[in-house]
Amino acid sequence: MSEQKMTPGASDAEGQETTGKSLPSIDSGSDVSRASQLPPAGPRPSTAELFVSGLLWASPEQALAACRTIDKEAFTELLRPIVAACFALAAEGYSGPELVLDYMRREGTFSDAVRRHLDALVVAGGTGHALPQLAAAVLADTFRERAEAYGRAIAEAAETEAEGDLWGTITTGGARLRKTWESLQTARRWAA
Repeated sequence: MSEQKMTPGASDAEGQETTGKSLPSIDSGSDVSRASQLPPAGPRPSTAELFVSGLLWASPEQALAACRTIDKEAFTELLRPIVAACFALAAEGYSGPELVLDYMRREGTFSDAVRRHLDALVVAGGTGHALPQLAAAVLADTFRERAEAYGRAIAEAAETEAEGDLWGTITTGGARLRKTWESLQTARRWAA
């Protein structure tokens, strides 16, 4: 950021008298589009919220790349309609929070709770540039959560279920966990 010198007694663009202190000005050469995260305006977002915040501000190309990588089930009920709207708009060549809001209204996936969440995500600090790394982080969290749930389900089923049912729990949960692992590896390659 460069500084702009104001002389004592001079007026700024709005006609206000200045004090002679150096005022910051925006350096036209700065590039925030490559920032990994901007400071959030409000509480610190979760990794998934930061990903969706970045998705809101991503170019359609960035959003489409994320769509091919991320597991949509990795998001909460409040985030899923926002993610779906971002991906649908990106497929049409558009992006942006206002278009996401409009899309959700048209599709009937809009609610007051989703609107409040969307409002918070707009200022959460995510950037499109960081989507590859954030996708990998979201999927890593999802993989660990699912591995833990899978382990608990097997332990509980081992005590009470018939062997055939236990085998079904093992194979179904294992297939889901493997799919999450493969998505995580794809995201890690994208982030590299």
